Amino acid sequence: MIGIGAMPTEYRHSKEGVLKFIEDYKPIVKKLNDNGFRFMYHNHAFEFEKYDGKLAFDYILDAFPPESMGVILDVYWVQAGGADPAEWLRRLKGRVEFMHFKDYGVINNAPKTVEVMEGNMNWSAIFAACKDAGVKIAFVEQDEDNGKCPMECMKTSVNNLKNAGIA
Repeated sequence: MIGIGAMPTEYRHSKEGVLKFIEDYKPIVKKLNDNGFRFMYHNHAFEFEKYDGKLAFDYILDAFPPESMGVILDVYWVQAGGADPAEWLRRLKGRVEFMHFKDYGVINNAPKTVEVMEGNMNWSAIFAACKDAGVKIAFVEQDEDNGKCPMECMKTSVNNLKNAGIA
């Protein structure tokens, strides 16, 4: 598997950009597939912007069949984009083997990533959806500085997952 951490900036925030991304990446994905690799796409919030009533993510998913492109779903960014992470995990069944766990919190009136199970995400629904979708590995991640030591944040996340019977 070979993936991309985010759609490059020049393709974001317009239907034309998303369609250009698809056009530019179709030959890349085909070449990867022809050589035995599956392309993996990591989402952020901008994939949940709508163009002509359709999510940018849906344009991408429709253009690349599941066997050619998987998704590294990031639950924080799904929620930041206004969608339900558990619903999207189930919708992407068969595409999500790996994902990112991080939580959605608000610090100083701004959204921030916080330790897993310390924010406002519905983790019981996410854990159940992971099982339903066939997720094999979840990476604990924290994108932003929330004013705490990163190693302490990781420790809290891992302990929370252990206490929930997940880790």
